[in-house]
Amino acid sequence: MVTLERPPSCIGPTGQPSWVDDADAVRELARWIVAVDRERPIVVLTVRPGGRDPYFAPSAVQRLVGRDGDVVAIEQSPKGRLTRELARALPDGLMVFGGAARIYWPPALVGVDPDAHPLVRANSDDSSSAEKRARLSNRWRQGPDETRRPTAVADAAPAGVGEEVQVAIVRAWLELFDDVDVRDRFPLQPYRVDQDLAEQLAALEPARAPVAAAAARILSGYAWTEPAPVPERVEVDGAPVLRPGDRAVAWRYPLVGSDQVLHYWQPASGPAVLARIGARDRTGGALAPREAVDPTSTPATPAAHEVEPADAPRRPSPRAPRLEIADEDLVRVLRAAGKPLLAPELRAALGIDSETPRERFSKILGDAAARGVIERTGQRRGTRYSAT
Repeated sequence: MVTLERPPSCIGPTGQPSWVDDADAVRELARWIVAVDRERPIVVLTVRPGGRDPYFAPSAVQRLVGRDGDVVAIEQSPKGRLTRELARALPDGLMVFGGAARIYWPPALVGVDPDAHPLVRANSDDSSSAEKRARLSNRWRQGPDETRRPTAVADAAPAGVGEEVQVAIVRAWLELFDDVDVRDRFPLQPYRVDQDLAEQLAALEPARAPVAAAAARILSGYAWTEPAPVPERVEVDGAPVLRPGDRAVAWRYPLVGSDQVLHYWQPASGPAVLARIGARDRTGGALAPREAVDPTSTPATPAAHEVEPADAPRRPSPRAPRLEIADEDLVRVLRAAGKPLLAPELRAALGIDSETPRERFSKILGDAAARGVIERTGQRRGTRYSAT
């Protein structure tokens, strides 16, 4: 998975609002907004048409956010050039302009679904300025909805992995097209991630980056413009392999630096489905969408042109170890500390190894807080936990 190790230069010191006044800085900001390792929320403020200053005052918003997040104001520019540049550099639906403010929660928590990143408009209704400021304050204090699942990911995906896959695909797409004009010609199309692929990537984390790179090329249509490789239709005896029900066509695309391929379904209408990783196969091996396949093995050739139905028996697939923490252990450690703890401090006190995904631990803490076992205060990086 592609990550950014540190915030861009357009993000100023903690606790101080930042200003963006050129296109390069806007593109840096866009890359940071969708960076999978961004842990601090960002509130982006814009100027209304004909105005000189952001509709929501940066200093006031920074007082609301405190040191728990970053506030970035985009300068006024002719014809809204800077906010239009931001819209072109971000995935569809994540833009902010016309005096509005937008809270971008960390992608690792909520993915890149536009609905997960609240937009507070400045001129879309007759509400007073005070009501709009209150709306922004309330939305910030509510915090992110950590139970949200990105709409492009199958609901059955293992916790945390689906969001990471979606964010990795967006990052790969952004890096594939440095020129935003080219990005407009190759937008990401709707898709889903099958449970089989999510389970494979939960156990094979190194495969996530090449899968995301392949998916970005497939879903944007860019793969068809390259001399090689191009997607290859899966066939048996010269006939395409079709999925029962909607008769979607099975395709495969090679993963860079690997002897494996990404299998996917392409229906006549509706989203593509990223199905699973399989070994590179020259014999016309078919695609079984709900069958867990060892990614180091070669898929067997089916007897018919249509693959087995989705409710066929499934072989066990490798899964990432399940993380379980008893409520009494959480309470015991927090009480022993004698003070509220940050999530990394709590991880260390519980002896959780560094290989355990942060998202799994965050979900356990969120569930415990929802049940009233522990209390949570602050926003993301500043969040602390204490026993009730």
